[in-house]
Amino acid sequence: MGMLFPCLLAGILNGCALQIFREPMKVGNGPLIALYIFIFTTFILLWSIRLYPRNLRKLGKFQPIIEFFTAEFLMEDLIIDFWFPLEAFFLELLPAIAQNIDDWVSAGGWSAEVITDFLKSEASGFYASYTLALFFFLATLHSSRVIDLRTLTQDGPRRFCREICFKTKTGIRRILRKFGFRKKRKVNINEQRNTHQTIDSFNSRQKLHKNRCQSQEYCPLHNLICKTDSDSEFDFFKGFAATSKSNS
Repeated sequence: MGMLFPCLLAGILNGCALQIFREPMKVGNGPLIALYIFIFTTFILLWSIRLYPRNLRKLGKFQPIIEFFTAEFLMEDLIIDFWFPLEAFFLELLPAIAQNIDDWVSAGGWSAEVITDFLKSEASGFYASYTLALFFFLATLHSSRVIDLRTLTQDGPRRFCREICFKTKTGIRRILRKFGFRKKRKVNINEQRNTHQTIDSFNSRQKLHKNRCQSQEYCPLHNLICKTDSDSEFDFFKGFAATSKSNS
């Protein structure tokens, strides 16, 4: 996983429209909330992957700075070269679809003004932008194993909501424990002593049982092979064959 604060700082800078490497030539015409959803999605994606390769040497105090510039570069690239062109494509696609529908329907003498007016309106473009942002958001949460969408389809929405609440609480506890806000649970000396006594008594019983079973021909734990009458008959015929062979 990447470090939290470098990825978070890169997301805050892009949310405030502050670019370090390059500025976008053309800003999308979609809603601002959809852009914020995509920036948060990018933050989760960069936080869940390893920004600094494991096989390279760690740089100590300079490593957060390197991860920040890496996260900033990747986030700017995803927003400028991926999100803005994709959003502009869908915003231009819906009016084009409406115009084609209008041409097809008018050729047959029909009218579909309700559908075409909705597709040409600004609200349809906003709905498409929100749908895209939420799609990438859910896909990133599922791919980073924050949520499991298979639970929603297999066990229903109630189990899915419970799993989200449980994972949210677990994640908050891990973050608090990482920064030292939650202390580890202390184990009493008496509890440790009782645990060791239980293990020692179990080992002693196992050793005593094994010593008792060494004198027996059959034991279900230590000696699983038991001699039967057929085995003794087989040994008798084997000895008789060896004796006759030596005499000949």
